[in-house]
Amino acid sequence: KGFVKTKLLNPGERERITVSVDIASLAYFDEKTNKWVLEEGTYEIRVGASSRDIRLSGFIDVRN
Repeated sequence: KGFVKTKLLNPGERERITVSVDIASLAYFDEKTNKWVLEEGTYEIRVGASSRDIRLSGFIDVRN
């Protein structure tokens, strides 16, 4: 859900970026309670060119 555009990179060149992800984007809508729910736990964040080309991943812990 996060996206950052880099400058034009030459082959093999790297650029450090920061992507912000709103914690609310981890929530889901519970139709039984008619509310948004953010469950505690460990979430994996993946970065890639596509869902089939994951190049980096990390974990965040969500606690209420």
